[in-house]
Amino acid sequence: FEKSNEEVRNADLIDKLHFKYQAKKEDGKIIKGNIDAYNVDLARRFLQSQGLEIIKIELRKKYDIDLNIGNPINTSELCFALAQLATYLRAGITLVDSVRILAKQTEKPAKKKIYDGIVYDLLAGDNFSTALTKQGTVFPKLLINMCKSAELTGDLANVLEEMADYYTSIDTTKK
Repeated sequence: FEKSNEEVRNADLIDKLHFKYQAKKEDGKIIKGNIDAYNVDLARRFLQSQGLEIIKIELRKKYDIDLNIGNPINTSELCFALAQLATYLRAGITLVDSVRILAKQTEKPAKKKIYDGIVYDLLAGDNFSTALTKQGTVFPKLLINMCKSAELTGDLANVLEEMADYYTSIDTTKK
């Protein structure tokens, strides 16, 4: 899954479109889902890069909305995800594969959609902080800015671990 230079330039000028799909997993199981992508071809390529065989993909209708309302990631889930990412990166797993693992581990469709969105943006060439920003208000600005700094210094694993500790202490204080 790669975007051409022209697709990258055009993608910066437009919002993602909302598609619904039906696909077959490698084990033969049929799944349905939603994906946000810049066009149907990129959505198809992304899903195929995830090991899915596309049965049907189409634009969602305007009235076809997500029923997942509210912030799908609470503070304790954020702490867990950050700690997991730090551990995976330290173990030598790539960032894209680390986020893919998080997506596979979650059972909540709203969280899976967020992680899939991050994977999509990373594969499209965005850096991690930009991919987090593109998820709307899901991730705190402090986390995004710290990740941006970590990308410049090459110390993402340590920063993710420190942010997990920080948000854990905030969560403990709230409780």
